[in-house]
Amino acid sequence: MSLPSTLQDFADRVGREAARRGWAPVVLPADAYAVAGLPDEGAAVFIVATAGQGDPPANARRFWRFLMRKSLPPTCLAGLGVAVFGLGDSGYPN
Repeated sequence: MSLPSTLQDFADRVGREAARRGWAPVVLPADAYAVAGLPDEGAAVFIVATAGQGDPPANARRFWRFLMRKSLPPTCLAGLGVAVFGLGDSGYPN
């Protein structure tokens, strides 16, 4: 089995596996997803890679701001099943 070479490759692979198991995945970059719809999702898999020295990727900033806003009701994501894959570059010290 070969390893995926990029985050996109890995996300596509996870999406194919989810489809094979009967799910209806949608694989999108964070900035292409209508983040306001997240509370209505049943499940989400987040595959995120850091950039530079551990910084969040530029395309995820809007998404992160949505999650961190003070006006977000504390239980609005209570029904969301979540899995997170954090991919980093071992070449960086942080």
